[in-house]
Amino acid sequence: MARICVASHHGSLGELRNDPEFAELVRRDDTLIELRLDRYADLSAANLEATLRAFDPARVLVTHRSPDEGGQQPEASDAQRFFYLSHATALGAAFVDIELATLRRCPDAWRALRAARFRQTRFVVSFHDFHGSPTAPRLRDLRREAEAAGCRVITGLPMLVHQAAEQIRIWTGKEPPVGLMRRVGEEELLRREREALKSKKEE
Repeated sequence: MARICVASHHGSLGELRNDPEFAELVRRDDTLIELRLDRYADLSAANLEATLRAFDPARVLVTHRSPDEGGQQPEASDAQRFFYLSHATALGAAFVDIELATLRRCPDAWRALRAARFRQTRFVVSFHDFHGSPTAPRLRDLRREAEAAGCRVITGLPMLVHQAAEQIRIWTGKEPPVGLMRRVGEEELLRREREALKSKKEE
């Protein structure tokens, strides 16, 4: 089942737990909650555990962004961030999101986190570029680096297709042709890849 990820923009975990509108929204079976731990002023192990218990950890994605990738706690060290991500993993969070750059800096902590994975927790390794679009060679280097770290690399096409499909459902009330949308997207990606290879040969 495709899932919509709803990000919490609350200032504290206590505020999040006491928001009835948010609680109602995330009761949908196709919804995940994203907890951006670097946003919460009252972050602690106890508060994180209380929040995961309140919303069912199997429906939660947890991340703690580093300051150089948009994180809002510049004083947080990699060790502190790994502590909370490990705690979320031990509590059974469905997904834990960590940046590729953090894996690069802390390979031992990454190996320990993967070894301590609890039940069905899955890891999302992300990369953020706030200075423009990465070049094709840069993307290839990032892919090789992610694969070397044990990651399975996927494109953003499934997310694009399912977001578009959900929008069609909301706007029209009709069921979209998801399979067709995916095939068209795959064909377009192949076309662009062929064009890029052709341009490279002509240079």
